[in-house]
Amino acid sequence: MNYQTNTEAINAVNEGNDIPAFLYDKNGIKAWHLKYVSTDGWRGYHEARATKAGGWVKIDYDGWVTGNWDDAPDDARAENVEDKLEKLASEYKEKGYNLAVVFAPTSNVFSTAFDVFVKKI
Repeated sequence: MNYQTNTEAINAVNEGNDIPAFLYDKNGIKAWHLKYVSTDGWRGYHEARATKAGGWVKIDYDGWVTGNWDDAPDDARAENVEDKLEKLASEYKEKGYNLAVVFAPTSNVFSTAFDVFVKKI
């Protein structure tokens, strides 16, 4: 994997804990905060937003990922998302940037939201 991942929010849910308000990058810097986005009265997802202190910038690639279920859309299948993230990481590395992916819970237990950020090396 050529990019940094943050799964703090997913880990908290899996351990029965509250979802943290802030997430940290691999250097221990408070880099992102989570905001719940409601899509209707019952459903929604957590969106990661960069903090000024972290220095990360969100790029135009985000969405949700599920396993490799037969009925999952191609762009949400885990293998396809991972391939796309690897490609993006390589492209941005050539431009002098590191890539980070923040994974966060959704209201659907079968999917996970993700947001992608870059930071100048």
